[in-house]
Amino acid sequence: PEGEVSTPTDVMELEGDSASTILAGRIDAGDMDPFQPGEISFMVSQLPDEGHGEGDPEHADNCPFCARKLANAPKAIVQFRGTDGKVLPGDARQILSLEKGDVVYVTGTAKFNSAVNTVMVDATGLFKKADR
Repeated sequence: PEGEVSTPTDVMELEGDSASTILAGRIDAGDMDPFQPGEISFMVSQLPDEGHGEGDPEHADNCPFCARKLANAPKAIVQFRGTDGKVLPGDARQILSLEKGDVVYVTGTAKFNSAVNTVMVDATGLFKKADR
C-alpha cells in the first residue's frame, strides 16, 4: 500500500479526530473469534514494532517490553460498509480470503472510541501481506 501506515495506537493518539489512514494489524481478538458473523467485519491487533526482534517470529511473545506494549494497545474493528452506511453482509473469511493471524493493511477512515478503547475503521480497501 502507498502512504504512511498507522497502528491502532497512532489512531488513538489523534484523540477522537477521524482520519483517513492505512492501518496495519494482525487479524486477532485474543481468545475470541476476530470475525463478526454475517458481516464483512473483523478485529485486528497491533503488530510489534518493525525491526524490533527482526528475524524472530516469536519475539513479541518472549519480549516483556513488546508483550506489555501490545497488551496495552487498542484493538481495531474493521468494517466494510455499503452506500447506505450499513455494514455489508457476508463472511469476511470467504469474501476477502482472510483467516485469523493474517497481517493486513486496511485503507479507510479510522477513529478511536475511548468508551470501548477500540479504533473503529470504515474500510475502503484491504491488502493482505503475503506469507513468507
